Amino acid sequence: MYCTVKLETIVEEIEEAAVYIMKYAIKLGSRRVVFGGHSAGAHLLAMLLSSVWYSKLHDDQRKLINGFILFSGVFDLKPIVNTYINDALSLSQSDARLLSPMFLDVKQSGCEKLPKILVVVGQYDSPAFQEQSKQYAQKLQHENYEVSLLTIPDVDHFDIVANLDSDEYILVKTMIEFIKS
Repeated sequence: MYCTVKLETIVEEIEEAAVYIMKYAIKLGSRRVVFGGHSAGAHLLAMLLSSVWYSKLHDDQRKLINGFILFSGVFDLKPIVNTYINDALSLSQSDARLLSPMFLDVKQSGCEKLPKILVVVGQYDSPAFQEQSKQYAQKLQHENYEVSLLTIPDVDHFDIVANLDSDEYILVKTMIEFIKS
């Protein structure tokens, strides 16, 4: 499958969607919003953390955001440039760097204090996913954001979200505590 839309455009669309979600949350009278994404979805949320969308929100919208949960994310796109995955993306090395949350300044979001962030990876995720999750969490901690890194035992890249239908799954319990806190 090949993308007909450039990744930069998808990132812009995610920013627009996030603004819409926050307006809709206000309209519904929501008490809190938690954004979550898996794999490429975690990449897009991490891009959101580094964009100016947050500064465009009204105070009442910002106050609703309770956090971000990034499951097995791709935070550095450079390693995929020379793989078959890039056939669909057509990224140059410089594009990959510009679209990698690992190399972006989260402070450009326009807010010194973002909501809490939970970075989650599976014990049996590939070493690349594990390392990128660890490095991205460390980057955010170094920039003084409230971030936790959690490795879920006995799951791989797909099981980590496939098991979310079980009340007994450790990640479900962790997410509930994350949302409540």
